[in-house]
Amino acid sequence: FMKKITLLLTFLVAFGYSTYAQVSGYTFTQNSGTYTENSAGATAVAGALADSYMSDALPIGFTFNYDGNAYTQFKMSSNGVISFNMTGTSNLTSNDLSSANATSRPIIAPLWDDLDGRATGGSFANYEVTGIVGNRVLTVEWRNWEWNYNSSTAAISFQVKLYETTNVIEFVYRQEAGAVTSGTATIGIGSAMGSGAGSYLNVTNVATPAVSSSTSTTNINTKPATGQIYRFAPPSCAAPGGFVASAITSTTATISWSSSTPAPSNGYQYFYSDVNTAPTTPSASIAGLTDNLATLNSATTYYVWLRSDCGGTFSAWNGPFTFVTNCVSVTDFTQNFDGVTAPAMPVCFTRVGTTGTVNTQTATPASGVNTMYIYGTSAVNQAVVKLQPVSNLGAGTHRLKFKMRSNFTNGGIIEVGYLTNSSDANSFVVLGTTTASSTTYADYSVTPAAGVYTDDIAIRHTGVPANSILIDDIAWEPIPNV
Repeated sequence: FMKKITLLLTFLVAFGYSTYAQVSGYTFTQNSGTYTENSAGATAVAGALADSYMSDALPIGFTFNYDGNAYTQFKMSSNGVISFNMTGTSNLTSNDLSSANATSRPIIAPLWDDLDGRATGGSFANYEVTGIVGNRVLTVEWRNWEWNYNSSTAAISFQVKLYETTNVIEFVYRQEAGAVTSGTATIGIGSAMGSGAGSYLNVTNVATPAVSSSTSTTNINTKPATGQIYRFAPPSCAAPGGFVASAITSTTATISWSSSTPAPSNGYQYFYSDVNTAPTTPSASIAGLTDNLATLNSATTYYVWLRSDCGGTFSAWNGPFTFVTNCVSVTDFTQNFDGVTAPAMPVCFTRVGTTGTVNTQTATPASGVNTMYIYGTSAVNQAVVKLQPVSNLGAGTHRLKFKMRSNFTNGGIIEVGYLTNSSDANSFVVLGTTTASSTTYADYSVTPAAGVYTDDIAIRHTGVPANSILIDDIAWEPIPNV
């Protein structure tokens, strides 16, 4: 079997995916040197002495710039990789740098395979930082490692070295006495985002070392020679990373990014479009790290690419990153969820935050083919969905009417309110509450009192009790005359 590597990922609002990541621009060299074991004072990673293990966050000891992003922590896996991913959860089940691996990137893989750190005679997993400020080196070591998990003898020792300032990566190897058992390894580096060609750089052959960013190699079963060093150096003109879109409205947005290392002499260029087509010319050049976009279309996904201008030479384009503009506010709307393919949500109806569950489903609609499922599991895991914005939420003239039923168990509570920050579920303000009291659809409504609110009307499942709810045929409509 191929064991699972558990990793964490942070999803930042407005971050997109990068199909043209700059790791493919790293320079690969190989030479012979000396494998030097970490000292007795190195920090042990005892949990890695296992068949399947991923450590908690460990300190790099300095800021390491990789693929346009700055990192200060890493994780160590018993399967021969380190990752700079620190949050979220997912399982990684195959050693292929070309795959999306969205919940695992970026991956640094000196020997990614189904390995084991429990060799007869003892295995050692550790890391240490050496050198002086400005020239420090982090060395992560897998010593006396089984290759593969169903072996019992040490076949190989290997290290990852991260160099401060130069941001160079090195892999160093030492052969051990044990044989390789069914080896199918990957050796290389993977970008922070994206998949496919250009999002990785891997070694294709150990006997005559070479690399590729378009052919994924997952079948290495030959030990690199003792003292073999594989070196990956970042390009001298590196693309920026750390993209964030903020202050998003229906027609404007602010985009920003992190400085590349070294900083380019002539600043940066960016390109944006509502079409996912790689740029040939920039939309703008700018000396700083932020700019404002205007005259955008509402409810539209935009794609952004970034590159550095190093004075006559340019980095590769890094992107696309994505953001979505807000919807235009209306005075009335209806929504029956039938215009999408489940589990997708309609345009302008969006789950906010990372907690709870909101999606459409085909089972048990009140009408048509779809209904909306909403479920929070606790007071700290609530589900919030932003509805079509309205310009008259506080006018005191309209109500939110909808059909609702309990999914399985009665008692689930729905709150109607608004968001003071359209991308922050914690900014939800309650205007009214109602409880699902039957497993049969019934009409419910909430009429907000007149007041001063934002346009971002929203619904929240309280999570207490943790009883899921189905909602269909929503309407923001004038209060009927009695």
